[in-house]
Amino acid sequence: MSSRVVFLALCFCVPSPAADIVIYGGTPAGISAGIVAAREGASVIIIEPTRWVGGLVTGGLCRTDVGKEQTIGGFAREFFTRAASAKPDTPMWYAEPSVNLATFKAMLKETGVSVITGQALKGVEKDGARITSLSTADGTAYRGMIFIDASYEGDLMAAAGVGYIVGRE
Repeated sequence: MSSRVVFLALCFCVPSPAADIVIYGGTPAGISAGIVAAREGASVIIIEPTRWVGGLVTGGLCRTDVGKEQTIGGFAREFFTRAASAKPDTPMWYAEPSVNLATFKAMLKETGVSVITGQALKGVEKDGARITSLSTADGTAYRGMIFIDASYEGDLMAAAGVGYIVGRE
């Protein structure tokens, strides 16, 4: 058998990465969804097109809009409490972006969420209306049972042909 045939056979036998939940977008929403799902026992892969995770919260925003503090609970409160306590004298909701990044990374590691950075969405495979896999710029296909679009622009929904309206919130 030629080496070319063996190489081609190996390429077709390598399974694509799979998880219960595949999240496109390493934004705060994507990271939060991934961590909470992993805590409930789901396997999770987050794919972020840039080399940076955490979006605005880790990229420069250090004074979060809060509103009524008593209405904020669950994962959001846990995250902001951990971030504020990481550096002495940090007021709640005002941790530095680097501290927010370290907090997200620690929480992702604790829960075993797999994070892939620097891989833009190339396309999706569907079975009827259901997404079965998404592929990234490097050609890797990620299979999952559930897909979440946590990108700021709705890239996964657009690639899947989901109807949408452009506008704020």
